[in-house]
Amino acid sequence: MQPLHNDKREAVISLLNALRTYNPSIGYFEQYLTNENFEYVIKVTNGRIRVSSSLVDDWALNPSFITEFELKHIASGFHIVNENIAPVRAMQTTSDFSSGHTPKTVKNNPGEAVLRNVLIIALIILGAIGIGFFYTKNQNENQARVEEDNRAQIRNNIASYVTAERSEFKYYPIGGISDLKITVTNNTDYSMDKVTVKVNYIKTNGELWESGS
Repeated sequence: MQPLHNDKREAVISLLNALRTYNPSIGYFEQYLTNENFEYVIKVTNGRIRVSSSLVDDWALNPSFITEFELKHIASGFHIVNENIAPVRAMQTTSDFSSGHTPKTVKNNPGEAVLRNVLIIALIILGAIGIGFFYTKNQNENQARVEEDNRAQIRNNIASYVTAERSEFKYYPIGGISDLKITVTNNTDYSMDKVTVKVNYIKTNGELWESGS
């Protein structure tokens, strides 16, 4: 068993004040200790409450690291202790080390440690799901953005991607042509429902005779 350092005292008292918001029956701080499960066992005026060492460390660093759900769960685990009933297992306290008195005892609750581990695993899983969701969403948004950029590039340079070529045709001396075919080639990855081609008919002297589509 290890005694807590005094530099955690203020963090423990601050955490107790926050827990009292969710469970007003929690008394006021008297002393604290650690057990073999890496938990802080905090003794208050009317009972005791267990908190993991990692949670106290996080609270000391930044209280916003601890969620409201966690605070409610810890507050619900408060045990009112009858002073006439002797605790079961011994835990060394800071006051025991400093005064040399016989260590006081506190009863362990393995079920609470198991429940907290389950909650931590559940939070990790939910966090992983959330990260995966946002990653997929961002990836889809990036793909949609790239797709739209590609479409804009093609629209602005359509003549470079869609070409039209004429076939050989017959020309009649008295005027007119036949067997003319226009072949349109789509060099993009997108299908086109309709393509309109403008055809200019030029006279031998170079003048425009007629246009059609």
